[in-house]
Amino acid sequence: MDVERADVGEVQVFRITGRLDSTTSPAFEASVLPAIRPGANRVVLDFSAVDYVSSAGLRVVLLAAKQTRATQGGFAIFGMAKPIHHVFEMSGFARIIALFGTEAEAVAAAAR
Repeated sequence: MDVERADVGEVQVFRITGRLDSTTSPAFEASVLPAIRPGANRVVLDFSAVDYVSSAGLRVVLLAAKQTRATQGGFAIFGMAKPIHHVFEMSGFARIIALFGTEAEAVAAAAR
C-alpha cells in the first residue's frame, strides 16, 4: 500500500494504492490522521487504485471522517471499484461518508 498526498486548493487529496488491511492500515493511519487538523481539515481519499479493504482499513477511514468533522472540515471518497463500494454499502459506511465517482465532485463536496 502506498499513500501520496496532493493539495487541490484547500483540500488534501490522499491517493491510496493497493490493499487497506490489518498489515497496511497502520501506515495509512500514520499518513492521513496527523494531516487532519484545524486549518487543514478538508480531506478527500482517492480509492481508484484500492483493490481490497478490510475492517481495519474501514476503521481508519472512519477515524479520518470523524476527525475532519470534529474540526468542522469536509471529507469525501471517490473512485471506488464496485467490490470496494459494495463493502462500504454492506458495512453502512456509504450512509455516513460521502462517496463520489470523480475527484472533481469529491473535492467540491469536501471544500464546502
